[in-house]
Amino acid sequence: MCLHVGRGAHDLQLDQQRFVAVGSELLLDTPGAADATGRYEIEIAGGANHLTIHAPR
Repeated sequence: MCLHVGRGAHDLQLDQQRFVAVGSELLLDTPGAADATGRYEIEIAGGANHLTIHAPR
């Protein structure tokens, strides 16, 4: 899973990584995402609040 946050996110969690506030661009990948053919790519322009995303296991 790949996650791109443009700016302005609060209380964001991707798997075990947690961010209280994101003020500028943030790019995150779960382990193995770069090589996965069936991955999710999530883009948030801004204004997200209390977002939790977990990759399937």
